[in-house]
Amino acid sequence: MSKKVLILGHSFVRRLEQFVINSVDSRVNENLNLDCDEVCVYYRGHSGASLQRIRALGISYVRELRPDITIIHALSNELCKRDRTVDAVFREMVDFVISLRYGESVKSVVILQTLHRLAPVRRIRYGVNVHWFNSRVDALNDEYKQSG
Repeated sequence: MSKKVLILGHSFVRRLEQFVINSVDSRVNENLNLDCDEVCVYYRGHSGASLQRIRALGISYVRELRPDITIIHALSNELCKRDRTVDAVFREMVDFVISLRYGESVKSVVILQTLHRLAPVRRIRYGVNVHWFNSRVDALNDEYKQSG
């Protein structure tokens, strides 16, 4: 029986899935070049999703798929909100991981590093100050490193 890997998050995960599905590069496939007999990868990405929404949807996906490993790429949408502190966002993620590990019995939960944003080359709908945002990303990633 193959191991199930759930990649969960916001638009980055959705775009990653689109990239691997539509890639013409023979080195890229939906299963991330992992042996399909050993590993099955599922993507669940939701554009603009808050951690609260990712958590609600993620719990239902976990109950449906019963993954061995859940990989989470989230929080950049939270970091755009001025009323949210980095510490509060970090604690919400930790709480989500605990609920997956101990409430839903996911064997391994991996949190991917939050990525910096580049300055947009054209006007975008939901612009935030890139330097401010990236400083919050650095603070969040430091929290991850310190937590081990």
